[in-house]
Amino acid sequence: MSRVNVLEETRLFQERLETGYFATERSTNNEVVYAEEKEPRDTKAVKMFTETQSFEYIKDMR
Repeated sequence: MSRVNVLEETRLFQERLETGYFATERSTNNEVVYAEEKEPRDTKAVKMFTETQSFEYIKDMR
């Protein structure tokens, strides 16, 4: 079995690091950012629901 050339392997490893060979993430997150796109919509919906008779009925249940 031949010996490993440490300098050559180090150079190859450095080259791979610099060219993105070792990806930190395998997939791209294409989902919407909830806080930016959906949170205002959901907040508005909750505020509207708190003004309904159904909400008053649920709130008074004990």
